Amino acid sequence: MLVYDTIAAAVLAPLTWLGLVFLSGQSAINSRRGWWQGALIIALGNGSVWLLLNALAVLGLRHIILWGMTILVVNVLVGLRLFKPSETMQIPLWWRVAWHPLLITTMLVLLAGACGVV
Repeated sequence: MLVYDTIAAAVLAPLTWLGLVFLSGQSAINSRRGWWQGALIIALGNGSVWLLLNALAVLGLRHIILWGMTILVVNVLVGLRLFKPSETMQIPLWWRVAWHPLLITTMLVLLAGACGVV
């Protein structure tokens, strides 16, 4: 189950991110390369965190607050450090640091509950 849950999280997080960027109303990403870069960054970051948290859940650490705060902090750091404005991405700071992390965290915590991890 551990691998399937991680794959589901690594697919759900970038899909959520892609939808949020697309619906933001601004032309935040100008090229296909920017879309792929962003989706891969989100998938790798959240998949890695999910794998770590799932391993901790096997050891007995199944606290939903731990999961939510860890995923939120990782997504805020990704937004601050990896999504800096460049030629391919012009995502506003408010979206990078507040909206995307909160909504991705919500989706992944709901997934954790649906999978029975927390």
